[in-house]
Amino acid sequence: MFVDGDLANVIGTFRLEVAGEQPLTGKYVEMWTRGEAGWRMHRDIWNATP
Repeated sequence: MFVDGDLANVIGTFRLEVAGEQPLTGKYVEMWTRGEAGWRMHRDIWNATP
């Protein structure tokens, strides 16, 4: 996680396993902004690894 003032981003990888299916792996990026109500997600994107 990287925080700079009222903006933060999170970059990571994931692995999703469902019974009887092939596991799904990929990457994600989240952008967060801080306001009067606290931290809120601003943007989110993910991509599966081929």
